[in-house]
Order: sequence, then C-alpha cells, then structure tokens
Amino acid sequence: MGMAGPAIIADAYDLYADQLYAYCRFFARDPADAVDALENIFLVAAGRGAALPLDGQLRTWLFAVARNECLRGIRTRRATPRPDRFPGGTAEGRARRELLTAASGGLVPGDRDLIAMLWHGLDADDMAAVLGIGREESFARLEAALGHLETAVTALLVARGGGRDCAVLARLLGRWNGGLDAPLVQKVTQHAERCGRCLSRRQGELRPALRLSLTPAALLGAGVSAEALRPAAASVAELRDQVLALACDPSAEGGEARRRACGLAGPFGLALPPDAGQPASRAGSFSQWTGFPVPLPAEPGRGLPRSRLTVALTGTAVAALTVVAAFAAAGPRVHDSRSAVASASLSPAIGVPTAVTLRWNAGQRAREGVLTVTVKGGGPLAWSVSDQDQGLRLSQVSGTSSAVVSIIDPGRGDLRPLLVTSGNAAYTVTLRPAG
Repeated sequence: MGMAGPAIIADAYDLYADQLYAYCRFFARDPADAVDALENIFLVAAGRGAALPLDGQLRTWLFAVARNECLRGIRTRRATPRPDRFPGGTAEGRARRELLTAASGGLVPGDRDLIAMLWHGLDADDMAAVLGIGREESFARLEAALGHLETAVTALLVARGGGRDCAVLARLLGRWNGGLDAPLVQKVTQHAERCGRCLSRRQGELRPALRLSLTPAALLGAGVSAEALRPAAASVAELRDQVLALACDPSAEGGEARRRACGLAGPFGLALPPDAGQPASRAGSFSQWTGFPVPLPAEPGRGLPRSRLTVALTGTAVAALTVVAAFAAAGPRVHDSRSAVASASLSPAIGVPTAVTLRWNAGQRAREGVLTVTVKGGGPLAWSVSDQDQGLRLSQVSGTSSAVVSIIDPGRGDLRPLLVTSGNAAYTVTLRPAG
C-alpha cells in the first residue's frame, strides 16, 4: 500500500493532533498512555498510504483509529477510564465540566463512548461513520446517552447533598468516595423516586443545576473549548517532531512499525455498493465507511456491530482469503483456546495453539515456525497478532478468517510470547526453539 506522504501526515498532525490527544487523555490513566496512543494513531495514518481518506472524512477516520486504540488500552489495563478534569476556563465552567465528568462515571461503557466523542467535537454523523451504523441509529443512541447522562447528573447531585438530611440515603451510600458507577446511579435514582425528601430536592433545587449543566453548549464546551484544548495543544507541539519522525521513518524498521500498527488497528472496512442487499435508506451512508477500521465494542462481551460484519470484499480480497483459507486447511491441527471453546454456539470463535515451535533453517539462517489461526462458526471474526516489539517477521498480522501465519525469527532478541487478540479476548502463544 505504501506510506502516505510526510507532508500529508504533518498537515493532519497540525490540524487534529490536539483534539486527538485530548480525546486519548480522557481515557488514559497516565499521560504516557495518551502519548503512546497518539504515536500509534499517526503510525497507522502513515501506514495506510493510498487508502488514507484525504477529504472531509480524514478527521473522523483518525478519531475512529483513536477510539479503537483507547479501548484496546483500557482492556489491556483492565481499568475503567478516568476522565481528566478539564483545566482552564471560568470557575463556573470548571465546576460544570467537573460535574459532567464525574457523572460520566455512572454511565455504561456504550453511553460513555458516545459522550466522549460528543465532548471532543464529533456529531451524530461522525459517530455513525466511526461506529459503522446508520445515521438514524446514531441519533437515537446519542439521544438515549444524553438522557442517561442527565439521570447520572441528578443521581450525583442527590448523593452529594441528600446524605446530610436523609438517613436512608446516607446508609445506602455508606462510605461513599464521591465516584459513580452505573449500579450506584440506579440505586440512588430508585431511592429518590420513593423518598419524599429526596424527590423534593430533585424537583426543586436540582432542576436549575441540570438545565445549566446539560445544555448543548455546556456539553460541547466540556471537551472542545479553547480553554480545554490549550494544555493538549502545548503537549502535542512538544511531541510533534518525535511523533512525525516515528510515523514517517523511511527505514525498514519504520516500515515494520507502520505495518505492525496497521495490523493491530485493523481490519479496515470496504465500501458496500448501494445494491449490496442493504436497505436503500442506508445505502448512501456506506460510502462514508470506506477504509474505516472495524470498531471495537465499547462494552466488554459485546460483538462487533452487525453493519461492520457485513462489509463487502472486492474480488481480489475474496480470492486472497480463499487461498489463505485453503492453505490453513492443510496446516497443522490446533486446539482451541479455553476462552474460545466456551463459545460453542453458532457465533464465531477463534482457535489458536498455546505454543509454537521454531526450528532452525540453515539456509535462511533463522528460526521458523507456523501459527495457525482458526475461525469457526458464524462467519468472519476480526483477529490480530502482535509480536510485542521483539523483531519477528510475520507473514500476516490480522484478518477475519482462518489463516496460517509464518514466523521468522532472525535471532535479534528473546522469544517473548505472541499476543493474539480478537474483540475483548486475548490469547498468549508461547514461542519455543526446537531442541
């Protein structure tokens, strides 16, 4: 595919890096995690080459890559996002943003996903492209998420003030640390609906605060105001040379870094033509999805959006996958990972071996082995292989069907395990030398 021109990547960085970094900081527990995410975003952008969208979709596409990168990082850390308290602005603005940020902890992951995109400047049309869903569905999801955010804000305000004059609520909160999660929001909301004292506060003094906090200007101001972006802009200015040098490195190592980043970020969708069996009302939106990464589910355990799984393949891609599948069928039999076997229904499941033996090839002066990835039942399933920066050469790093991955070890480092990921699942494959 080739590398996108350095000038294109530099322009994209100058236009959008501050917004992308602010979005990544929303999810990252540590600034270093946000820096890593920003570097990976532009490695992917450079690596996509001719497939990189260059029209009005570029910003949205970069956010789609950033979203997957952040969600993948959350699952690796097994931690809930800890949004920053956006700095800057007036005292009233800071208080409003602090309230909304704290309340976002009380949302389920799918709602928090949408609110995070809204706060960082994406509208419902952008969200439709990022999530691979129709425009009407995107509007409906966002409207529901805003309603749930209002409920969470109400629950937070009730909890902050009601515990002092309602003994029942005080007992319900116990040793409350001031944070919210979805179960606590439900408990406080149900209590407030039954308790006359808390219901009176909710309908009286809390209503003005809700109107002030949940206006569209307040929501957008929480993420994309000049005050909030100013610290992000300062950070990305300092990182500019570092990120661009990494993303546009012309060496073989640079090409390998881009290939690896694209493999982890993909697979990427292809546009469905209007006559591909989809409802006519949605045909137009498919053109916006060309080259977008398949979105990771915001909620652990959920599958990929149905619309992304119906992505059409070009004739060349179909032929290539047919060859790979045939090659895989002739390869060594492998045992399914325990996590995959647990899904014994018709839904797709991935199988990988627990270990791969690498044998010495004197002619190639390297150790070689084969990893067989098997996708069973229910159609395609996105998967990717990471060599954790140990310098292996892999014949394939991602896919949606069964494949054989050739592994070549030039002997430049220790044989650290491979990591095979599929949705929320991750499997470790040990590499061991023969003999």
